[in-house]
Amino acid sequence: MVSCADSIKEEWHPSVILSATQFQLIKDNIEFNGDNLFMLAIKEGMYERKGKEYLPGDKVGKFNAGGVIWYGSNGVGLVSYNITTKKYTVFNYPGGFIPGFHIRVIYADDEYVFFRHGYEQDFKPALIVYSTTKCRFMKISKITTCGGKFGSFSFITLKKYRPNSPGPSMTWDYSALKSMKYADLSKVHGLTGPTSIELTDSEYILKYNEDWKIDEFITLLILNTNDIELQFDKSN
Repeated sequence: MVSCADSIKEEWHPSVILSATQFQLIKDNIEFNGDNLFMLAIKEGMYERKGKEYLPGDKVGKFNAGGVIWYGSNGVGLVSYNITTKKYTVFNYPGGFIPGFHIRVIYADDEYVFFRHGYEQDFKPALIVYSTTKCRFMKISKITTCGGKFGSFSFITLKKYRPNSPGPSMTWDYSALKSMKYADLSKVHGLTGPTSIELTDSEYILKYNEDWKIDEFITLLILNTNDIELQFDKSN
């Protein structure tokens, strides 16, 4: 772990930098009984099917938080389902209804929903947080390196623990982040897509490559919950 006191000898700075995003509420209070989310979008006039095009309407990820189930999708955006009212809500970019535009929910609780999307047409990869209390979205632009752990991939290490594994399609090395104040998600490949997020008493811990279950490979970044709230407040 990188110690904040040892690595950055200057005044306090926030653990996360948030920026504006055009991700927004598209439509709420939707009644729908099917499973294919693109059929929901077509039914509500949010998308017009082009001939016999294939529409991947599956739900990507599932988090139940406070009576609301949050789903990602492959072209319909972020979707929530209220267990009490039995109605759906759809959030997306204007023009974001693109078959194959992958959005994955990584974590959700009563206050915040974290999700990411990859590259598609004009949309660059991003990690986005939604405030359920303020009903607004913000993009996570930078995360402090204080308290972080920075892993790197090595075939030598892989062979030691998993001798029969062919390895990943892409390797990584986040060790250079130790000397930086912030990790810039727009410049460091892979940081928009943590494997999982864990909430402690006052922090969200973003975990990367933990699915390998090899300590040297794992990267951790830490967000203070108060910093997130303060930045949402300042953006009003």
